[in-house]
Amino acid sequence: MKCFHATSEEEYAYALHRLDLRSNDIGMAGGIALFDALALNQTVTEVDLSGVSGINRNHIGSKGALAIANTLTKNRVLYKLALRENGLGADGLASLMKGFATNKTLEVLDVTSNGIGSPCGALIAEFILVTGLRYLYLGRNNIGDNGACAFADALRHSETLEYLDLSENRIGVRGGKVLGDALKTCRGLTTLDLTLNELGSIGLKHLSDALKEPRSLSTLMLGQNNIDDVAALAEGIKHNKTLTSLDVSKNKIGDAGAALLLANLKLRTCKLTTVDVSANNLSDAVGLELSEILVENGTLTSLNLKNNYLTDAAARALLKSMKKNGALRELDLNYNDVSYKLLKEITKRIQKNQVQWMGCMIQRCQSEISMLEKNHDQLHQKEEELGQLRARNKESQDRLHQAMHALEQVEDAFKQEARTWHEGIAEHTKEIARCEAAYQELGKRLQAMKAEKDQKMRALVNKLHKHKDLASKTDKRLVQKRRELEDTRQSLDKEIAQLSEVRKQAVEERQTAAEVRDHVVTQVEELSRRLNVADEDTAGGGGDAAGKPAAQRSASANAGAASARLLRSSSAAARQRPGAGPSRSPSTLVASGGNGGKLTARSTIARSASTLARGQTPPRSPAVAASTKPP
Repeated sequence: MKCFHATSEEEYAYALHRLDLRSNDIGMAGGIALFDALALNQTVTEVDLSGVSGINRNHIGSKGALAIANTLTKNRVLYKLALRENGLGADGLASLMKGFATNKTLEVLDVTSNGIGSPCGALIAEFILVTGLRYLYLGRNNIGDNGACAFADALRHSETLEYLDLSENRIGVRGGKVLGDALKTCRGLTTLDLTLNELGSIGLKHLSDALKEPRSLSTLMLGQNNIDDVAALAEGIKHNKTLTSLDVSKNKIGDAGAALLLANLKLRTCKLTTVDVSANNLSDAVGLELSEILVENGTLTSLNLKNNYLTDAAARALLKSMKKNGALRELDLNYNDVSYKLLKEITKRIQKNQVQWMGCMIQRCQSEISMLEKNHDQLHQKEEELGQLRARNKESQDRLHQAMHALEQVEDAFKQEARTWHEGIAEHTKEIARCEAAYQELGKRLQAMKAEKDQKMRALVNKLHKHKDLASKTDKRLVQKRRELEDTRQSLDKEIAQLSEVRKQAVEERQTAAEVRDHVVTQVEELSRRLNVADEDTAGGGGDAAGKPAAQRSASANAGAASARLLRSSSAAARQRPGAGPSRSPSTLVASGGNGGKLTARSTIARSASTLARGQTPPRSPAVAASTKPP
């Protein structure tokens, strides 16, 4: 089959949408070829490969199910898949589940009569929770009470499943109890088919308790379940406001049970429109009572009384009530003791009711058509919007194909990595085996040492027990250590933030140090100027200074100037050096007196300038007579 991709609205309209290959004996090879072709198809939305009773099946089998699973991982348009009577078995269904795990578009699945069994019933129940499945047909698969329990857990949490067929699955009292408990909390299921099971009156009682708490269930099929007591069911329907269709055919409820059920039709809160009580050993008493009920009831549209013991008396009463109430449009009295003449009259009355109903429907449709004609412009606008949406949808599909291709590449890489991990695990397994062998050898040596040195062996055994306890405690602490590491990481983040603040403070301190160095430069220049003035005064006044040579005075002046230049260069370097630490506040040095004191001050200034040039704090000299604080 060639994959078809619609490129326009016209092509999409004439494309293949539904594929019906029921009972064609395509076999496993045909199924594999078919679903390989459907993998990237963007138009086929329904595929039916079911088997029809009395005709050849398709015999896809478990290997064909694997091809279906591969298709479901890639196809994003298929929403209905029917595989009734294909011999899938437990293995085939397990393969299908792998494809369902990643598919979000499939809404209808029919796997009736495939020999699944209760373990796979639990597998399908898990699948319901992770997909958007709405209709599930699982009849004649022998899932039993265990499978019913699994479906009950799925019903409690499912928000999409609307129709569930569990007919002919040997579900008994235990399964009825768990399903009834699930229906109390389920809000999405509307139809539940439990026909041909083994519920009995006790299982029915558990289901009926769920009807007292109405949720969403509208159709309940309980035919052929060996039920002989429906008092609990009648009580549940009395409090229910959502149930519209009830099937209790082929049971043993008798006249008393039927009277209890049909009495609910008198209530205004009863919403039943379809009731099937065929093959329940009913007599004329039920027919006469039902005729009185139909006079007052205006909601019942379909009633099945086939295969009972009704006679002409009941039929006449029903015909008389139908003349007063035209709501009933379907009444089946076949296989009863009713004359052909009465059956013909009842049929004519039913047809008349149907004609009246159709007349009302025609009037209603005409009114709706007139309303639609008024909204023709809006419809045209919506069609244009739909065309735009389809164009955008095509672009999205193209992007989806690209994304799927990328996803396949990622999947291949992941598989390669998984193989690498498996190889590593195998090596670690071998290492563990070697360690275990070494441990066993150590045990043998310990036993030999115990024979020689019994007292020391006791101590070693005690230590071994302690080590084992410590190992177990260590295993328990691993989780706690991981949590502590996480806390440590968070604390380190906080410390990093604090260090950032400290760094900002350090930058501010370096700026302050640079300002301090500028101040020191100013003080040194001032001190050098004063020393030069003092030298000139001394030279002019005489005394001890007169004896000094002129070279020594010139050297002092040059030392002061050099100190000032060194301080300027050190201040500029401090501004440019990011790693230099902050310096202390400088002191202003004043000589104590005499030429010796002046020389000492000059040497101190020189040493301070040299120290500041290296980015250090100058030491305090004993010759300093006074100090001043920086501004």
